[in-house]
Amino acid sequence: MENIKVDLVYTWVDGNDEEWKKKKTDLEKKLNKITKIEHDANSKCRFEDNDELKYSLRSVEKYIPWINHVYIITDNQKPKWLNTNHPKITIIDHKEIIPKDCLPTFNSNTILHCMVNIPNLSEYFLYSDDDMFFADSVNPEFFYTKEKRPICRFTKPLFKLKESIYRSMLYNAANLLKNRNYKFKEFSPHHNIDAYRKSVIKSCQNEFREINATLNNHFRTQNDIERIIYQYYAVATKKGVYKRVSKFDTFQPLYKRIYNYLAKNYSKDSQYFTCYSDNIYELKSKYKLKLFCINDIEFENANKRDTKKILENLFPDKSSFEL
Repeated sequence: MENIKVDLVYTWVDGNDEEWKKKKTDLEKKLNKITKIEHDANSKCRFEDNDELKYSLRSVEKYIPWINHVYIITDNQKPKWLNTNHPKITIIDHKEIIPKDCLPTFNSNTILHCMVNIPNLSEYFLYSDDDMFFADSVNPEFFYTKEKRPICRFTKPLFKLKESIYRSMLYNAANLLKNRNYKFKEFSPHHNIDAYRKSVIKSCQNEFREINATLNNHFRTQNDIERIIYQYYAVATKKGVYKRVSKFDTFQPLYKRIYNYLAKNYSKDSQYFTCYSDNIYELKSKYKLKLFCINDIEFENANKRDTKKILENLFPDKSSFEL
């Protein structure tokens, strides 16, 4: 594959920001008068910041220095530690890419459907949550074929997922394509760093105008269409390549798996942290991990201090993205 420019897009929020919290609380009060916002769509852990983005960017600089540009989508915020003068960094505010009548939004689906509106975003780009990390060096070929088609990674069949808003959103995406006789495999995403082509997303959005309804949902709902639709569409139209991966290929959720293992073997003292990070290195080596995701959103009582310590052990070197 000839050299291509590949950008990287993140979403990030500081849930402790008082101005942001007031905006969210005011909207909650307004919407709850109409219909109750489901807990799964609005749990506190969805909006907490534990400096994961800092360590994710450290992994970027360490393992994929070839990345062309990094865009960080925020809601009138920016990380205090971020070097916004870095030539590879651009902060994108919600109002730059999301229709005005859909704001404010606390729905990641809305934000991600609008990420293709980022000014100057390259045709080829990766998307990452702020708790996703590179575990080893990878080339663009890890994400794109020699024909420049994005590699779409999936894990287990949708029917094996537990019932939740998330599963409903995936099914909503799948059903849109099925109803128009597109052929693809109904599998769940690997929930890690994904590859996209901007033109493929725009083509999908032009064909499936139903996606626009999701933009009006300020919080997640059962009716949302998840961004998996772009990968299903890419595979169904042969503009992307299907790849089935195991739970060990990208190791998600890494935090929960290791946390549960160590809880049975180590006490939470200074040794605990060393053992914890050593175990991550052991797993990285054993399974030759290229990516991992903490994904502690499922359990709100996760020890954030432990997580940060682990990340500091894994990525101790300050990156040029930091002040």
